[in-house]
Amino acid sequence: MKNVGQLIVNGSVRAVDADPREPLLFVLRDQLDLIGTKYGCGEGQCGACTVLIDGAARRSCITLTGAVAGKKITTRRRGCIPARPYCVPDNRGTR
Repeated sequence: MKNVGQLIVNGSVRAVDADPREPLLFVLRDQLDLIGTKYGCGEGQCGACTVLIDGAARRSCITLTGAVAGKKITTRRRGCIPARPYCVPDNRGTR
């Protein structure tokens, strides 16, 4: 099976080397250092890992990287919640 070589994340094409069966969460955090997307339950229940895929909220801990190749991925950045149509400051745990 061919590895995923790039993803469209937060408006930029980013190079990755990921097994298409790897959960998107780990590619975002470990390869792209996008640590705003959190690991919570690992079962898609808690929502800590939520990202937008082509505008729809998805749990990245149960979304395979191969399923999102070529799609627009929007992550939580700098205290913002991506599930909203605009960036809303999330003041929990921020400076």
